[in-house]
Amino acid sequence: MKPNFILAATLSTVLALAGSSRPLSAQTGPATFATRITGEVVGRPQSRTLWLTEYDADLRVATPVSIPIRDGRFDYTLTDSIVRGYQFVFEEEAAAGSVFPIPFLNEPGELKATLYGEDREQESRVDGGVQNRELQDNRREMFRRYARHTQMGREIDDPKYLSDTAKVLLSILHAPGTPEEERLQYEEKARQLYADKAVYTAEGYALLEAMQQEWARAGADELAASYRRCADEPGLAHLFLLRNMITQQQLSDSFRDSLTALLPQYERLFPQHPFMQRIRNTLAATEMTDGRQRFIDFKLPCLDGTEKTLSELVRGKVAVIDLWASWCGPCRRHSKALIPIYEEYKDKGFTVVGIAREWGNTRAMEAAVEKDGYPWVQLYELDDRQAVWERYGVPQSGGAIFLIDKKGNVVERDPSPESIRTYLEQQ
Repeated sequence: MKPNFILAATLSTVLALAGSSRPLSAQTGPATFATRITGEVVGRPQSRTLWLTEYDADLRVATPVSIPIRDGRFDYTLTDSIVRGYQFVFEEEAAAGSVFPIPFLNEPGELKATLYGEDREQESRVDGGVQNRELQDNRREMFRRYARHTQMGREIDDPKYLSDTAKVLLSILHAPGTPEEERLQYEEKARQLYADKAVYTAEGYALLEAMQQEWARAGADELAASYRRCADEPGLAHLFLLRNMITQQQLSDSFRDSLTALLPQYERLFPQHPFMQRIRNTLAATEMTDGRQRFIDFKLPCLDGTEKTLSELVRGKVAVIDLWASWCGPCRRHSKALIPIYEEYKDKGFTVVGIAREWGNTRAMEAAVEKDGYPWVQLYELDDRQAVWERYGVPQSGGAIFLIDKKGNVVERDPSPESIRTYLEQQ
């Protein structure tokens, strides 16, 4: 049984990146082509269904293609108008909320997929075409660099490293039939246990620190090697790699400058490709949160039936832009913490604007607004149509809060309620 408390990043989070799965204009025009994928599933007799989604899909809300696995084999023909990123995910992993996606590029023709069980999942690959060969070579090198970290991650899964309190909490959290309300209470206790650094034994925390150091070392090596590959051999597979690098990194000035020098050749080769658009959005979001530019403006629908421009709502005021969603528990906790601050300062030049990321319709959002009692204007975006979260650099797994000054500059991302109150008092 894996502990729920390990904060150190895993290889699955390296591969499962945030963003929108909406199709963008195809570089090749409206003409379509077919990609036939035949595959073998090895060492997973429990797996009956494979999910196919775009690489950026949010699995909580995406509508995947379900591909049946029969006698350890599957066959599917994918039609598209552009070569882009896709991923395979096993249905039972998605249901459990712990996935190891297998990425590939839908090059025309035939592809061969070989997907393995948990003990060999890093060997899973999709072969066929020049770009997929490059992509798989890049993945193999990445796994090699993180091999020691992965081994240490398996070691810390040993229950001997857990404190007695953590063992009790885990047994309750994983027990079938635990009422939802009780489960939420224990999850809160688990978060507090992590905050108090009481999850592991002393030996466990020593191993965790070593894991974090190994992660940093491997990450620096991988970043340097990936940049060299992207610079030396510009192509679609390396554009995919470049887009992942930019999404994963907290960009330093030196790394941003290096990317700026590298991007023009990719802009010439792939000006309208979805990977290129992701890179543009990510860089713009990074500059915004570094205080290099104003907040990003949008015109979005409001729950009262009108459309409102964000800049009109915050003009001349200190403001909080609250990116949240009805399905995001942490987002709603952060939003509710803003209510007393809003009530105290709303008549003194302060406002809050909510932007909810919803899917299909606003029914769940409306219920959340009524239940939580948000008193400010609520805008919403359905189905990532304007890529608001992406363009603000917000991960799929949670929202974000941006504190904006009277001139529209971003003062702080994800400030605490105390930090917001202090800023307002100073103003």
